[in-house]
Amino acid sequence: MTEGVFMKCCMKFAGAKGALILGLGFAWISPSLSGAAATSSPFVPLNLSEYQRKFDQFREDSPLRAMSEGKKELNGIPFKIDGALPLTGIHDAFTQWKFYPTRREGIAVGKKAVKLHLLHTIIDEAESGRPVAKVALNYGDGERHVFPIVYNHHVQRFEQSQWDDIPKLRDKASSVVWTCPPWQREIYNGRLRLYHTPIPNPRPSRVISDIDVVSMFSQASPMVIGITLEKGSRARNAGSSNATDAKVRSTFSAEEKYRRTTELRFIDRQTGEELSGVSVRVRPFGRQGQPEWGTYISDADGEVQVDYPPATFDYFRVRASHGRHIPLQDNVEAKQAGIFAKVVEIPMESGTRAAGQIKNPKGEPVADAEIVVKGVVKNGAGGYFMATLDRSVSDSGGHWETRSIPKNPKRLRFLIRHEEYRETEYGLAPVQSGQSNFVYRDDLLAGEAVMEL
Repeated sequence: MTEGVFMKCCMKFAGAKGALILGLGFAWISPSLSGAAATSSPFVPLNLSEYQRKFDQFREDSPLRAMSEGKKELNGIPFKIDGALPLTGIHDAFTQWKFYPTRREGIAVGKKAVKLHLLHTIIDEAESGRPVAKVALNYGDGERHVFPIVYNHHVQRFEQSQWDDIPKLRDKASSVVWTCPPWQREIYNGRLRLYHTPIPNPRPSRVISDIDVVSMFSQASPMVIGITLEKGSRARNAGSSNATDAKVRSTFSAEEKYRRTTELRFIDRQTGEELSGVSVRVRPFGRQGQPEWGTYISDADGEVQVDYPPATFDYFRVRASHGRHIPLQDNVEAKQAGIFAKVVEIPMESGTRAAGQIKNPKGEPVADAEIVVKGVVKNGAGGYFMATLDRSVSDSGGHWETRSIPKNPKRLRFLIRHEEYRETEYGLAPVQSGQSNFVYRDDLLAGEAVMEL
């Protein structure tokens, strides 16, 4: 056991079936990092809690659930661990329907450092020598330094069978810094492993503004467990990573072989205005399957960046909704060999205003009722699909409105919810016919539709 580190293991039963879950905890009690000595420590663990998923939030059969959060000292480096920051891996995306972010950008640093210490692992395995991720150091002057994380150089799979012949890491500075104790190997049918890779900073006199971690779309899902800065004029003797040797640089220089990005740009069809705040859901289709590929929000320029592995997908199915526009569903086709255009412009039709009032059986206005508006809209291929057009909440006078319905509405449904009343549904009738639980088109467009809870 490393000096200054105390490891404790605990077991607990969880779930109706009494499944055995193992919690591995580390109490960080190094005297050299306590009291006044802590202020002189050259190490600054970064807080990644905003980006990480708690270990117990992974699926029930994931060995990541065996880990626990806290301050940990591994290989003499203190880390703050709040979970795992997962990135996309092709195997999980296609076979487990688990889509993790393709990148995490803007992890705040705001400090100088001579070295970064990366605590990481991967789920599943990749081709030897293939990049699985990259870490980018961004400086205040706009420059950046990119460091590739390569399978069998810096990292291997988290779960290693006890019968596997595990090769040594090719990067001499990277190492396995934690593995589960022998008594747990039978439970997990192997060993669980975390890896430490020191990343030298080529510009130690410059402030690192932030860090990006990016998937390179291997079969494996990269997991960032912790990042610690090392300050000072000269890094401690922890080795210099040879990950940027000629062979690795040559492999990584052709980054477009492993990942590309297409930009979806949303605009108003009538005015050409760029639409910010568009909610976008992307699902790719290809020979391997149709995995989920995340939800996005367009930025101030109406743009959404979608990363993807080349030669994998034939088209993206894009669903988009916006408060002042009619929801759309359209297919973005690959141009050739699974390569998409760098920029794809997607126009959205402006919606029409509809409004009304929610009342109770006594005829009194009801505030804070949720109105979910659903309707059939046309997709880009000429077909139709049912979509949630908008969600609205009634004001103190029971009034509500939406600006996302088609100009000539036909098939609309209104689902009304309130904690003090039974859920109610209304349909749309073209003319007044005396039918209950229907509103009339002219009343709706005039803002005079009354619906009762």
